[in-house]
Amino acid sequence: MTLENRQRIIIDDAPLREDYVPPDLTGRERQSRLLGACLEPIRSGRRPAHAWLHGSPGTGKTAAAMSFLARFQKETTALFVVVNCYERDTLYEVLDYIITELKIFRAEEHRTSVKMERLQHYLGGRCLLILLDEIDKVTPCERARVLYTLDALGNTGLVCISASLGALFEMEERTRSRINPRTISFEPYGAEEILQILTRRAGQAFASGVCPAFLLRRIAAVCNGDARIALQALRNAAESAERSGHTSITAADLSGSWNNNGNVKKEQTLAGLTEDHRMLYQGVRDARETLCTALWETYLQRCSQANRNPIAGRTFSAYVNQLVRLGLLTCERARVKGNVRLLRLSE
Repeated sequence: MTLENRQRIIIDDAPLREDYVPPDLTGRERQSRLLGACLEPIRSGRRPAHAWLHGSPGTGKTAAAMSFLARFQKETTALFVVVNCYERDTLYEVLDYIITELKIFRAEEHRTSVKMERLQHYLGGRCLLILLDEIDKVTPCERARVLYTLDALGNTGLVCISASLGALFEMEERTRSRINPRTISFEPYGAEEILQILTRRAGQAFASGVCPAFLLRRIAAVCNGDARIALQALRNAAESAERSGHTSITAADLSGSWNNNGNVKKEQTLAGLTEDHRMLYQGVRDARETLCTALWETYLQRCSQANRNPIAGRTFSAYVNQLVRLGLLTCERARVKGNVRLLRLSE
């Protein structure tokens, strides 16, 4: 191994990324068995049962679902689409994305009824599995429309991922009984399970001997069962070590990059949103607090400077509301005339 390679900490960053799908799921045997039972009919061309995966962030919901999708893509002729409901939180946007991913031509019509007709014609009875990640970020009324409409496609299975069962039960009974998903709970990982995950990922991502075992144990002990926070902390520490020219990750690298759980979660939430969401959040952060009208003007200026097409005013309001719902911003009525809102960063 050359001197240059010996000084590198990260040799493969893929196992440290949130979208990485591990070949084996640590501590999720029960959930994998239940999800597999829902999806097994796909192998014989039959409609799978809908599934609702729920649990706090970092408990392996998306990883489990993506693992099955990767497996069935290799072993069956079914079609698969993954929809990020952070970014697409209306029926129109979800349908439009599915049509784009499946490369269905002549489906540019804006009416959802026409898009549904084109999609059903394209499927022609083939099985379609749709993963709706972060479905709880869609408003309850629109969530019901999305699920009810997609269920009507016929030979289609829905895998919904949310932080809790509340997103299912706050919808009207008609939609719940129509969808009737199998609910699968994902509890927080135990410290030993987090340690196993970190040890495996470190072995894949780092050069040999650069990550002491005691650091992995320290991360596992304080991440509250959230694998995403644990992996982000490990990645931050490794990047800190590389920037400092260290040949291994030190305790100082870990403590200097840990921040706090709240900040790490905010970073992960923002990473799952659109660039426009992040620009709006940055505008509030730079101003400390700002009126909604002032944020709109700031946003337009930054789009102009970046030679970027801005979102419409109606979409701007929807994005601000979404940032508030996600706990990234707080909103209150401003002490000025008219219906003007004051925005601040959440604590």
